[in-house]
Amino acid sequence: MNTVAAVNHYRSIWISDIHLGTRGCKAEFLLDFLKHNESDYLYLVGDIIDCWRLRRAWYWHQAHNDVVQKLLRKARKGTHVVYVPGNHDEPLRDYTEMQFGGVTILEETIHVTADGRRLGQKCYRAGLETPAVCVKRNDLGDLSRLCCRPLRTCQRRKAKRQAKKNE
Repeated sequence: MNTVAAVNHYRSIWISDIHLGTRGCKAEFLLDFLKHNESDYLYLVGDIIDCWRLRRAWYWHQAHNDVVQKLLRKARKGTHVVYVPGNHDEPLRDYTEMQFGGVTILEETIHVTADGRRLGQKCYRAGLETPAVCVKRNDLGDLSRLCCRPLRTCQRRKAKRQAKKNE
């Protein structure tokens, strides 16, 4: 018996903190998510590729290639794919305003929701001109959390720090 998995369609999906190039990356989970979810807009919001880790030690599993190929395929088939580099993939900032395989790299972008609200991802430079992406995690929604263990870990640590601060 052949069963066809349902594909969900969303207007927009935001994904962050995947950290391709690390052993802890859950690329298989992301690949499964991408296979079963389509969107008109796909925002890759920071730390998709972990250039910091790749500089220290090269690790690139086949599943990481599969994720990149799936993203390129989505762009080729009409999804508007926007990549806003974060601090771990800051070398890609040298390519802002360029497009590779249908993926547009931008330093900042504004997404207008169906009801007219404006959500922004913007790069702010602080300290020694080190780029960092500032994104309200609440604006990302639950879809990014399905794919990414590092984001959940970061949120737990932040919650613990906040709880200690409030004591």
